[in-house]
Amino acid sequence: MEADKWQVFFFPDPSGEKPVKNYINNLTPIEQAGIRHRIKLLKDFGPFQLDVSQVKYLRNKIWELRITGDNHHRILWFIYKKRKIILLHAFLKKSSKIPEKDIDKALARKNYFIRKYGGD
Repeated sequence: MEADKWQVFFFPDPSGEKPVKNYINNLTPIEQAGIRHRIKLLKDFGPFQLDVSQVKYLRNKIWELRITGDNHHRILWFIYKKRKIILLHAFLKKSSKIPEKDIDKALARKNYFIRKYGGD
């Protein structure tokens, strides 16, 4: 099973900060635990074994990780090379639809990452 696991990485911005990690660290311990549990599921099973209540494909190779509870958190990410997931952007979902500005931010980070590290 270990060889089948996916790897999950936090996107580092040009200054070395990890926006998704910072977002998670600023939440309550209960919210952090919910997000860490969902990330563990993503590592253990990958995006294709989880259902739409947990992950959803958006567009342009951007996916969302769905965390529900008292608050609805979303983490936008993409698959890099084989079995690597890069967590790009996190936010608190306040409406029924993912705001375009959040998808655009994730796409910009994805494009920066690809330019810096190569691949697609």
